Amino acid sequence: MPRLEYRYKPNQQWVVGLRADDWTATDKRQFLSSMMGSTQNPTADKSKDDTLMSGFIRHQWQTEQTSFYAGLGHTERFPDYWELIGGGRASESGPNAFNVEPEKTTQLDLGSVFKGEAWQGSTSFFLNQVDDYLLIDNNYEKMGKATSVVRNIDTRSYGFELELQKQFGAAWQVASALSYVRGENRSDDVPLAQQPPLRLKTTITYQLQQWELGALLDLAKGQHRVAIGQGNIAGQDVSETAGFGTVALNASYQIQTDMVLSFGVDNLFDKLYAEHLSRAGSAVSGYTQIDRINAAGRTLWANWDWRF
Repeated sequence: MPRLEYRYKPNQQWVVGLRADDWTATDKRQFLSSMMGSTQNPTADKSKDDTLMSGFIRHQWQTEQTSFYAGLGHTERFPDYWELIGGGRASESGPNAFNVEPEKTTQLDLGSVFKGEAWQGSTSFFLNQVDDYLLIDNNYEKMGKATSVVRNIDTRSYGFELELQKQFGAAWQVASALSYVRGENRSDDVPLAQQPPLRLKTTITYQLQQWELGALLDLAKGQHRVAIGQGNIAGQDVSETAGFGTVALNASYQIQTDMVLSFGVDNLFDKLYAEHLSRAGSAVSGYTQIDRINAAGRTLWANWDWRF
């Protein structure tokens, strides 16, 4: 991947990159198996060949305590095995997804990183448009019934992440991170599936000689912008998700220079909750299948690190 950096001022630079990928996939299956038996594969020995281009341009500049960046990028992604023929999925017009188009993403990124004597942090914002997004739709109506298909849609998403850290004297430190993403399925005029909710994480750390004590507060808003049965190969939206808040405590003791003992408790108040981006349960004989996997309850842990 060719990359060029041009420094036209002591504190300002342009960075440019370009990449080309040549992809080929061949369907060597002569027959397709189903519950009704085997049928001739209409795409047997057919190949899908694409040369995909990606690139970016980025401007970055620095002041005494802060650096800024603004970038515009474009990337094209060839469908992987699971999107082409895996999982027994079809396309809108065929028995498999061999006719889908590659994804094409164009994204704008803006951000900054700053550091002072007691404060430091970062900000980042993105806005993207994806043409021919590869969506896995388990509720697509085909021949009068719901079918699992891979199809191309157009999407738009935006989001941000804010991080801030403050040092209080030599012992105390507080850090917070706030993140948010919102996505739209523009082809179907519905929310884009598998988007994380608004989330805030705050940590407090206290340093006392060989001891370090810490606490984590994790707050997530409920996710009600869902598209049931749609998603990607990592997971699908199965329902709306309630918000939650958890607390974790931890401590570590440096026994000697190369040895540290750590211990703590996660989900201190034994909160029953589930992450929105979690997979559906697997169908295992003798067990009831669930729609969403709950996170672990109160968990005690200990860890001993010895470097030698």
